[in-house]
Amino acid sequence: MRGHIAETGGHDGPKYAHKAVAGQYQSLRNQARIFREIELLDGMEPEKAKTRLFAIAEARDELNQRAPAPARGDYELAKQDIDGGRARYRRDEAKP
Repeated sequence: MRGHIAETGGHDGPKYAHKAVAGQYQSLRNQARIFREIELLDGMEPEKAKTRLFAIAEARDELNQRAPAPARGDYELAKQDIDGGRARYRRDEAKP
């Protein structure tokens, strides 16, 4: 039954599936930030850093493949938010 709920979006429909994937993306983003801001700065060995980076990239690719496609209207609203800077952290901005 658990697999069936994940495949169909559960009792709340597709919005549940979108919310679940969004939470996983947020978690992945936090993991990437911890890797960049803590693990690398603590002097992680290059081979370990490379392995960790590939693991993060693989997790991102898996999420991209299983994420449900958003409705067009939802996509446009999200794009406006992203383009307007609502999804940015100052810390992620390029340093001059």
